[in-house]
Amino acid sequence: MTDDNLTEKTSFREGILSMLLARPWGIALIYLLVLTLAEVVTILVDPRAGMILHGSILLVVTLLAATSPSKKELQFLLPLALPPLIRLLSLSLPLTNFQLNYWYAIIGIPLLITIILIVRATSLNSEKIGLRISWRELPVQLLIGLSGLLLGYGEYLILHPEPIVIEPSWEQILITVMILMLFTGFLEELIFRGVMQVSESQMLGNAGLIFVALVFSVLHIGYRSILDVIFVLGVAIYFGLMVQRYKTLLGVSIAHGLINVSLYLIYPFLVAIN
Repeated sequence: MTDDNLTEKTSFREGILSMLLARPWGIALIYLLVLTLAEVVTILVDPRAGMILHGSILLVVTLLAATSPSKKELQFLLPLALPPLIRLLSLSLPLTNFQLNYWYAIIGIPLLITIILIVRATSLNSEKIGLRISWRELPVQLLIGLSGLLLGYGEYLILHPEPIVIEPSWEQILITVMILMLFTGFLEELIFRGVMQVSESQMLGNAGLIFVALVFSVLHIGYRSILDVIFVLGVAIYFGLMVQRYKTLLGVSIAHGLINVSLYLIYPFLVAIN
């Protein structure tokens, strides 16, 4: 291939990419539709077909990010790889020999490594993605955090899940609480309200918050409850607004963790006792 042909091919690819990135809401809408399709296929048709769809999303997003013309476009595209990666890890890792409460930690470790790589590649800093604490605002953040107990009860009324620990002991309960707080509370908020909300808002403006909330709710289709998807969407918007207002993940991370602790540990046992 001659240098002229190579230059022409590169220019054509960059031109197509520039046209796509000139309409970021178009990319966001297509992404959301295909992600929703992948989740529906995974749950209702065949997990293997769902993995193919999620893998395709991950591949396309990664290739587009690799050829993005600027940091702004890279920040928009690269975090979009995280939701399909979450599903691929949950479907492909050999987790059957582990108790359900350890699944979150096993999936969370490679996700955390990926987040670190994305933050470095996109030049996001810790303050931008909400890794800061204002001692003056600590009471407000604790109140936001405690709201997770109420939200957890609301979701429990929708799903009525079984407890995540079948034969509870203080040791098992403590380990499970730590896993849920760290790997569902903090880690998921770091992904969605930290890295993704900040990155997508660069191109989508304030509507980036809604887009990320929709992505987050789509990943709850696996619970097979439309009411829960709507409930999660409302919670995600609430979390997004709190992070947008206070610029910290502290309160929402605590709230998210407490939602899952109360959903899988507190309310199932309270109902069983009653």
